[in-house]
Amino acid sequence: MWTLKIAVTLYKGLDYNSVITERVLKDLVIMLEKEYELDIEFNAIDIPLVDEASFPKIVVNEKIIVEGRIPGVDEVVDAVFDIIKEKTPLGPAGFPLPLTANTT
Repeated sequence: MWTLKIAVTLYKGLDYNSVITERVLKDLVIMLEKEYELDIEFNAIDIPLVDEASFPKIVVNEKIIVEGRIPGVDEVVDAVFDIIKEKTPLGPAGFPLPLTANTT
């Protein structure tokens, strides 16, 4: 099991796109946790009284990946796996090594 913590944060307004995005992200996080045994922390933060054009905004480990529209599932999945690639060493076959493995 991965010991890498992935944080997915949704900043949402009171608009339709924000509501749909929250539903999509909740289901996607559950799927990624079950299928890939990832440790994902999901937070949805309501931002009332702000220009709705900039919401929803999705941040994965401090990187904005989508702003102002409903994301594609592939965008979120790619962002999560990009974080894994950045934070974990790759083995000889190109697959991530466990974080507890000796990489020297």
